[in-house]
Parts: sequence; C-alpha cells; structure tokens
Amino acid sequence: MTQTRDEVHERLTNHAPDGCAMAVCSMESLVWLLRANSAVHEALTDNLQPYGISLAQYNLIAVLKHVPDHRLPMSEIGARMHVTRTNITKLADGLEKADLITRIHCAGDRRVVYAELTETALELIGRIAPLQWQFNQKLWSQLTAEDCMTLSALLCKLEQSVLNVRYGSEITS
Repeated sequence: MTQTRDEVHERLTNHAPDGCAMAVCSMESLVWLLRANSAVHEALTDNLQPYGISLAQYNLIAVLKHVPDHRLPMSEIGARMHVTRTNITKLADGLEKADLITRIHCAGDRRVVYAELTETALELIGRIAPLQWQFNQKLWSQLTAEDCMTLSALLCKLEQSVLNVRYGSEITS
C-alpha cells in the first residue's frame, strides 16, 4: 500500500530527534526522490523490455548516438553515465553480443578501447527514441513545464550539495 505524503511526513516527524525540522524535510525529500526514481526506472525498463535491451544499455546507445562518429572511449562513456568501468564493460559485453556496438582498440594507445555503434544499433535507436520521448512525456504528465524546470534546478542543486559533501570542496558543473 502506498503511503500518502502526509503519512510519510508524520512517520518521519515521529521518529526524528527533537529539534531536527530540517532533518525531517531532507529525509522526506530523500524518501520521495528514491520512490520516484524507482517508479520511473521500473516504468522505463518495462517500456524497453519489448526491444530486448535494458535502460542502462539504452542509455549507453543514446550516449554514442549523439557524438561524432558514434564512438567514444569506454572510460568516457562511464564518466558520462556515472558508472564504474566494470559496469561499462558488462554493458558493452551484452551490447556487443547483440551486435549493437563494436569495440575498437586505439591505434596509438592499446589501453584505450572505443565503443562504436553498429548500423543495427542506429536503426534500433531510430525506432525506439521517438517512442521513449512520447513515453517520457506521459510519465511527466502531471507536471507543468515550470514544474519540470524547477525540479531540474533543484536536482542540480542537490547533486552539487552531494558532490561537495563527498569530495569536501566546492565543485561546480
């Protein structure tokens, strides 16, 4: 059973230490952020299921779709997707088996490996991308354009706060 916003707020307020109003607000925001993230992730995953690719695989293909020659070093893909080298390698393994990418060693430095989209991937993303745009619009249908802009600004601000805590300095994007 899904809890209402008031129920979540009450539960957190009842369990918070005295005098921690900001802690309650931040914890409540975290609860809703994680729940929304989970719901969006599940919906997008379900929407991609008929195409036989995961959301992470779709994201990797989308990253490569929008760069010159549809090719990037694996390390740069990982940085753009905010995932580890191991995760990128696993994603690339699956995409390579499905003939959606090829891996190419850099001629000047064999340690550098590029991932490049195949024609099959370009065709697939050409079919899926418009549907993903439409589906995303449905997912966000209860938000106005202003709501979306506000949410984006707040999430960027949150990311900066998290990075500052993690790395102990002011980080700007």
